[in-house]
Amino acid sequence: MGPIPSSPKVSMWDDRLKLFEWMKRHKQHPLQDPRNLYHRCKVLSRSYPSYPIKQPSDYTLKKIEAQIVAAKEQIDLIVQIAPELRTQPLQKKQAAAKQAGLTRKAKRIATILHKEHQRGRYSNMKATTSKKKGGGAVFAVEQKAPDGSIELFATKEDIERVAGQTIVQRYKLAYSAQIMSNNKLLHDIGFTGDGEAVSAILSGTYEFPPETDLWTCLLLTEAAVLFSSLGEDCIEDWVHRQDFQKWWSTARKATESSKSRLHFSHYKAGASDSIISQLHATSLNAIREIGVAQTDGVNP
Repeated sequence: MGPIPSSPKVSMWDDRLKLFEWMKRHKQHPLQDPRNLYHRCKVLSRSYPSYPIKQPSDYTLKKIEAQIVAAKEQIDLIVQIAPELRTQPLQKKQAAAKQAGLTRKAKRIATILHKEHQRGRYSNMKATTSKKKGGGAVFAVEQKAPDGSIELFATKEDIERVAGQTIVQRYKLAYSAQIMSNNKLLHDIGFTGDGEAVSAILSGTYEFPPETDLWTCLLLTEAAVLFSSLGEDCIEDWVHRQDFQKWWSTARKATESSKSRLHFSHYKAGASDSIISQLHATSLNAIREIGVAQTDGVNP
């Protein structure tokens, strides 16, 4: 589970959980000077008068543990509605700012809402595609034998062979999908998803061929539902000069060079000039239209 969107309710239960965990540690290993702990109890009681907290001396260890369990249960319950709890106060502040004529403040809040919406939308994708930290060497792998038994391989050669076989098998799983045997549907969609029927599928107006199986129909119908939820907030595949300048002006250094023999700093410096940025944007759009990267000239 990722980080929970912040809101007053989430903050309250998180503060209570941390405080009672602090109390538990104090009960198990008494602090030499518990004044900060006692002061924190008073602060939270004033901040959340509906949920007052007594002083640590008024709780037994069992009561403290019960409070910890209760706080964790409450946090688990509000995880699903945490995004709504986060946006509702911001929307109220935005409405109040508009009513008071505070245009700049209302725009700032609208920007915050939009960024958080975008962050939530792509968080799962980022978690899947981003580089993973940690991990270590593989010392052994298991493989299921034809008779159902599990074989263990621990040598370098066997591990590479078994891993290679598994990777090849997984990469070919798509060919076993029902859509691959449906010539009409596959032709309409296109192997890379750029066929004429794609727009009709996403708009929910496509008529599936009679031989299309139920699960493929449901999958593509759900794609239309997801696409409709995006509204007008779609990703444009045409690169404008302003897009190039905005991205490179805030980009963090990661990749040092490209086929054009230009380094990261060249692009970042070029983003400060409108003519150079337009040249790069035009080059990218040419690659998009042709489908082949340039071998000479500017090639971002």
